[in-house]
Amino acid sequence: MPETTEIRELTRKRGGVNHKLTNFVKHVVPIYNTFKINPSLDDEVIIELQNRLDKLEIIYNEFEGIQLEIESLSPDDVLEGHYKERDEFTDKYNKYYAIAKKMLNANVGDQISNNKSRSRSCSSSRCLPNVEVNISDWKLPNNVSLADPRFNIPKQIDLLIGASHFWRIVRAGIIHLGKGMPVLQNTEFGYTVTGQIN
Repeated sequence: MPETTEIRELTRKRGGVNHKLTNFVKHVVPIYNTFKINPSLDDEVIIELQNRLDKLEIIYNEFEGIQLEIESLSPDDVLEGHYKERDEFTDKYNKYYAIAKKMLNANVGDQISNNKSRSRSCSSSRCLPNVEVNISDWKLPNNVSLADPRFNIPKQIDLLIGASHFWRIVRAGIIHLGKGMPVLQNTEFGYTVTGQIN
């Protein structure tokens, strides 16, 4: 059975999405080759890699949408080829997502370890918050993992993150708790409570 115009158009779109994944791979491979020799990456490289990784899920979702349409419109005799396309894309996506995540995790972890060892030698007695904060009436979502579940109890600061490292740990995702309330900001460590408490 000949391919319909709609399937041809969707196949062309799928090719465009596949090209975006190929560009991601072309960006990651040289960084990974360097990483295998010297795991410490420059700040700019880490920021760009995180930015590209954040967009990769959008690419995957775009591929899935197009692929599902192609599979639903295709006759049975050509489905096997489309399934193969899906498998190849998914394998490539998973492999290079894992490689990029590994490099980012290694670099964020190293920076945090270095900062912790430096901060232990400092004698900072500053505590945050200044007083215990009553959060009993806060509507904290059950499905989020907080970086510090006991954020409302005063304790000595464990770690200060400088501006040069801050953007390495911030992730997409903000949850607003309500007017006059702090927000939850997603980070590499889980959600942090950010903002003024009235």
